[in-house]
Amino acid sequence: MLIDGSLVVTKETFLAFLYFAKAITASFNVSKDEAHVSVSLYGDAPSLVSDFNDYYNQSSLEDAIDSVMYPASLQSNLGEALLYLASNLYNTSDGRPNVPKVLVILTASKSHDDISVASQLLLEYYNVTIFIIAAGDQYSVGQLNEISSDPDSHHVITLDSGKDISFYVAFFKDKLCQGKN
Repeated sequence: MLIDGSLVVTKETFLAFLYFAKAITASFNVSKDEAHVSVSLYGDAPSLVSDFNDYYNQSSLEDAIDSVMYPASLQSNLGEALLYLASNLYNTSDGRPNVPKVLVILTASKSHDDISVASQLLLEYYNVTIFIIAAGDQYSVGQLNEISSDPDSHHVITLDSGKDISFYVAFFKDKLCQGKN
């Protein structure tokens, strides 16, 4: 899960994003043999909160998410974040064959850098299914559609505000279970 930490994202929305990450991952069997979860932040520069190999149970994953501080970054460099994930998470030899790769992006802003190469790399080369949930009115629908898997109507959710995201936990769990359908 990739979480936007730019200044456009208010602290309230950022905390709602963290709550959403915990609520969504709670529906998975997070373990070495089942679901692997990674949480990353981006804004000025991307960083990993948790790596696939760090947390094999829900409790330790939630502890990692709870330790995240609101970064209030000056920019939203989503392209850089996608390249970071491509090289640090999806470009590894320890990937499990025949296991779907999914990326969920939580954002409230337009990216300030180029997203086309990074999104194409993840979508086409690494075969990652990308879902995006955007809150507020500062994001670019064109960018969301370019980054997300097709069809966009199945992979992009837009909300009026971050506080609305909690109402979409059950709905989004169903979307994730449907995968590419």
